[in-house]
Order: sequence, then C-alpha cells, then structure tokens
Amino acid sequence: MSSIIECCTIQNFLRNDKRRMRHFGVVQIMIGMINLTFGVTLYYAAVFVVAVRLWVPWWGGFLFVISGALTMWNVDSPDSRLKKFAMIFNFISAVAGALAAVIYIISTMMSRAGTAIYIS
Repeated sequence: MSSIIECCTIQNFLRNDKRRMRHFGVVQIMIGMINLTFGVTLYYAAVFVVAVRLWVPWWGGFLFVISGALTMWNVDSPDSRLKKFAMIFNFISAVAGALAAVIYIISTMMSRAGTAIYIS
C-alpha cells in the first residue's frame, strides 16, 4: 500500500515513524493551502454561495495547515503532550473536513440549472 495511506493510522503516531509522518504533515499542509487558494477564487466568483458565507474554505484550510504543522513538529519532538495534542488536532481537522465536505455538497445540491442559490 502507499506510504501516505499507511501513515494515517494511530499506530504510526505511537511508533513515531518519522518519514511517513513528515509526508502526512506535508500532505495536510498542501491540502490546506489548496483549500485556501480555491476559497479565495470562490469568494470572488460567487460571494453569496452558502459555503462562502459560512467561511468553509478558510476555517477548513487553516485547520489543515495547523494540523499538518503540528504533525511535522511532532516528528522531532520527544514530548508526549505534543503527540497527544497533534492526535487531537488531527481528529478535529478530520471532523472539520467531513463537515466542510457536507456543506460543499449541500451548496452544490441547492443549485438550480448550474447556478447556486444565494444567501443575502
């Protein structure tokens, strides 16, 4: 299996597989930056879309960037409190990502004939 998929397990947090955890942190930061970049584009293209009004691209992107930075910082730190904090923040980031996906799907389903329903 791929090292990215294998690094997402709790066992890798506990055994501290440094190479895979760095890859996981880099991927999280990249996803967050892509989310932020697309959020800026979406803001200028459709200001009153539900997802933009709820600031989904920004809080989702920032949570992924922060959790990726904590994951990469966790690799070189022997502190067990940081390891627990990184695991908790990764869980919060995953829940926020699932919530953001649901909001994006609802925004898309609310569209009529290719145009989104706007909130004023």
